[in-house]
Parts: sequence; structure tokens; C-alpha cells
Amino acid sequence: MLTAVAVIFVFSLLVLGHEAGHLAAAKRAGVKVHEFSMGFGPRLWGTKWGDTVYNIRILPLGGFVRMAGMDDDDRESEGSFYRKTVGQRIGITVAGPLMNLLLAVVIFVMVFTVIGEPRYLNENRVGEVVEGTPAYSAGLRPGDRIVTVDSIPTASWETVQGQIRSKGANPIQLGIDREGTIVNLQVTPELKETNYQIGILPTSVIERQGIVSAVSTGFKYTYYITALILKSFMHINPDEMAGPVGIVYMIGQASKNGIYVLLQFAGMLSINLAILNLIPIPALDGSRVVFLLLEKLRGRPVDPEREGMIHLIGFALLMGLVLILTYKDIIRLFGNGT
Repeated sequence: MLTAVAVIFVFSLLVLGHEAGHLAAAKRAGVKVHEFSMGFGPRLWGTKWGDTVYNIRILPLGGFVRMAGMDDDDRESEGSFYRKTVGQRIGITVAGPLMNLLLAVVIFVMVFTVIGEPRYLNENRVGEVVEGTPAYSAGLRPGDRIVTVDSIPTASWETVQGQIRSKGANPIQLGIDREGTIVNLQVTPELKETNYQIGILPTSVIERQGIVSAVSTGFKYTYYITALILKSFMHINPDEMAGPVGIVYMIGQASKNGIYVLLQFAGMLSINLAILNLIPIPALDGSRVVFLLLEKLRGRPVDPEREGMIHLIGFALLMGLVLILTYKDIIRLFGNGT
């Protein structure tokens, strides 16, 4: 139940931000918007405000903005999308992805100001013991103080961490201060990625930032993650790509770790959605921008039927990719019985 609520919340938030970007830009450019819908399928609720009908539909995993001119029979009507300049139409098209980037900033600012972020303390007290790790098996508990590692005094977390890593895969003796009683435990580190670890985390405190600092951090964080995602595209591994099932699973896992982790993940998904939509793949916003740029260069638009067919083929290929990724997600998550 928690996963379902988290999935609907995250997807609805990202879609709302994206479609609201298109809506706001269209209204600003003087384009008549017939409908703004959250979700697909039968309508659950709707109201009309001005010239636009606002709907909530039964399937909450998408949305759309229907503007005048999107139907072939009203391309030349008053307030049509296609009667606006190329620059205005590009602005409307890219407004969705740009709003997703702005939404990520807003999410991160809210995390830093309202929820706060954990700051790990450089003390020798154990804050968390990860289940299934050597520390867990050895009997370490949250609140234990690691005072020695192989008889070497460790007054800070930095010292604890350094001593454990220096021992490699060799068994080590930990001197534990547990509520004033010294307990000796033996534990053998295991290699995780590039470091030897035993599965413990330091104690932490929650720190909240002021609004000015949080806004600055939010923009920097969004820039950093955007750059990281773009860099990862240069070394993309198809086996690591996730489809809808994989994303739903990751949202569920994030929700189990609290609202801080869930919102952080939602912010990263919003950035991913923005970047994906700006890639010039037929049926996505980036491809529509390419056609608009061609119109500007040629002095006339690409034949609507030809453009529509290209977008249709692109959409079919995207759906094929989604099906392949969904199959891989299912095999990866459930094929080994986990």
C-alpha cells in the first residue's frame, strides 16, 4: 500500500510539473488550451476555468495538454498553436522539460528547508547496523562506541573507518563500549566496491538550511545531478537501464527509507524526465523542437502527415523499448525468486 501511494504521488508530481509548464507557456503565448488532464482514461473529476477544462482521469501515470490546432480541423483557428511564431512554439514545447528541472530545484529546496538533511558526526558511536552484514552477524548494535580496533584507540569515526579499511579481509577485534561495559567482538570486513567495510554507519543529526542557502544549494544540486546524468549517457549500459517496473520498485524502496529519500529520488527522476524529453527522439519534445527548427530554416513547415507518421513510428519504437525494459525488470527482480 505504501509503495502504491508513493508511486502515484511521485508520478503525479512529475507529470503535473511537466504539463503545467506546457500549459503556462501556451497561455502566455495566447494559445487557446481546450483541456488540461492529469492521467488517462475515463474522467474522475473535472471543472472548467476560463476556456480550459481541467480533468483528473482514472489512470494516474501520465497527462496531457490539448491545445487549439492539435486537431487537424482547427490548425488555422483563432488561438491555434500553429498560428504562433516558431520561437513561441519552441518555447511552449521546451517549457515542460524546463519545468521539470525547476520542479527538481523546488523539491530539493523543500528537502533542505522543511525536512532537513542528515549530517554524519565524526564520533566513534555506531548510528546504524546494516542487516546481513559482518557487523550485524558479529552483534554490533546502534549506540555502541567503537573505542579500539585491534587494540588501537579510535576516538573518531574517521579513525574507526580508516583502521577497518586498512585491515583488508583479515579478522579484526573491536573494543566496544556498550553503556559503560567493554565488550570485545570479532568481525571480518568484506569488500564493497573499492573499500573493505563491516556494515555500519555513524550517528547523524538533521540539519535544516535557511531559505536563501537552500535555494542556492537546490540549484547547485540540480546542476550537479544533471551533469552526472548527461555524463552517464556517454557510458550507458543497456543492462542497467530500468523500465516502468524497475522505477516502481525503486520508488517503493525509496519510500521505505522515509520522506527525505523519497523526495530526493523524485527530484532525480524529474531531472531524468527533463533530459529524456529534450533528446530528439520522435514523439518526444526534443524531436518536435527539431521539426520547428527545420521549419525556421526552410521557411515552411514539414508536411503535417509526414511529421505525424514520424512521431507515430517513434512512439511505437519507444513502446517497444518500454516492453523490453519491462521484461528485463521482471526477470531481474523476480527471476531469481527475490
